Amino acid sequence: MRLLSVIIRPRFQVRCQFIHPSLVRWKLRFLTIPSPGIGLGAILSRTTLLTPPLLVAATKALASQAPALKDPNAGLLPDVTDVRRISVEIAAAVIKKAVEKGLATEKDIPTHDEMELREWIGVQMWDAEYRPLQKVEARTASKEARGEAGSKGRRGVD
Repeated sequence: MRLLSVIIRPRFQVRCQFIHPSLVRWKLRFLTIPSPGIGLGAILSRTTLLTPPLLVAATKALASQAPALKDPNAGLLPDVTDVRRISVEIAAAVIKKAVEKGLATEKDIPTHDEMELREWIGVQMWDAEYRPLQKVEARTASKEARGEAGSKGRRGVD
C-alpha cells in the first residue's frame, strides 16, 4: 500500500509522489494537507504537479462549504461528519483545475458534467468496511488477540 506524498518545490510548485505508509508520519511533520480532498483530486487526476492554481481551487471549494455562509454564528470549517461530501467537492475542484491547466494525465475524466464528475469521484473513494468484532475468552485467545505478539506479529504477516 502506498500513500500520496506532497513535496513543496521552489517557485511554489508541489510534486506528487507515492510513498510507503511507514514514511507518512515523518513526512507529515513537514507538511500537513488540510483536506483529504486535495490528495483525492491529485490521485484521481494523476496530476504531475500540485501548483498554486490547484491549491487555490481546493481552498475556494472548501471555503464555499463553510457553515458560516448560511449561519453567521456557525464555524468556518464544515463538521468532520461531512468529510466525504466535502472531499468530493474539493477533489472535483482540483481535478477540473488540473485538466484546465493540462496537468492531469488520467484519461476519460468526465469534466463536462458536474454531477457525473462527482459520481465518478465517489465511486472511486475508499469505503472503510470492518469485520464484526467477536468476543474471545482470554484463555483461548491467540497471542495476537491478547496483544502479546510483539512488534513483529505473526511470521509472514505484514
